[in-house]
Amino acid sequence: MILTQVLSFVLYGLTVGIFLGLLLTRMMAFIDVDAPMVYDFFTLGITSVVFLLATFVVFTLQGYWISRQKLANEIVDM
Repeated sequence: MILTQVLSFVLYGLTVGIFLGLLLTRMMAFIDVDAPMVYDFFTLGITSVVFLLATFVVFTLQGYWISRQKLANEIVDM
């Protein structure tokens, strides 16, 4: 459950961030019309995949650790 929520928030953030980054880059291109505009989709893709994999690994381990805890011990410790 935790992993699903985290991945949905991360995917939403990546999607909105990529869209806004491409949009702002396009808007900046209007300032200097003669300059060539190049998007580096390879670096963008690699960065997104690494970020998603790191999120997946961290929250999978955290979910496993949380699932191993006994609920009775958690209630008593509070």
